[in-house]
Amino acid sequence: MAIITKQVIASPDDCVRVVIQISPFFAFSLTNPEVKCLDFNNPQQDFQSGMRFTSLNIAQGTKIVQAFLEISATNTVATPSETKIEGEDVDSAATFSTEADYSGRSRTSASVLWTPASWVSGSLIRSINIRTVIQEIIDRPGWSALNDLVLFWSDPLPGFGGTNLLNGHSFDGSAALAPKLIISDAGGQMWVVQM
Repeated sequence: MAIITKQVIASPDDCVRVVIQISPFFAFSLTNPEVKCLDFNNPQQDFQSGMRFTSLNIAQGTKIVQAFLEISATNTVATPSETKIEGEDVDSAATFSTEADYSGRSRTSASVLWTPASWVSGSLIRSINIRTVIQEIIDRPGWSALNDLVLFWSDPLPGFGGTNLLNGHSFDGSAALAPKLIISDAGGQMWVVQM
């Protein structure tokens, strides 16, 4: 089984956006040491993250069998809540720049709801199969090998009222432990694309 591993070398290839219940009402970071999802209180905050994976050597229309997002947890949550993974609906995703850039990006119609079975600091946490999200991007007529894609990790019910924040290493926190995208196709090939 062939394995390809790529690592992002630019900080703006992951980001965190947070909605805050009080002024200034939102914040955005390209250099946070963690990717984050779900809620935190004092003050009430709702987090989501974007992750860009570059130079995927996958031909347009390739049949994707399995795909997983893998995150290295930096905190422990006894009972993780449901999260949502979707992609950017674009042929080749650009690096992140501003909050307006992040929020203005089109999302795929495909999304996957994922409730992690556990979330323990120091553990590698792998999502359920997100094949449908990746397939929608790979099937775009304008997709070609070596294009880039973005995944969004967010709260499926945006709002406030929890203490279930999930944290994982970002590129800025640990390049070696940054998120991974793992993809296998119908021919048995496997790609490991590391943030």
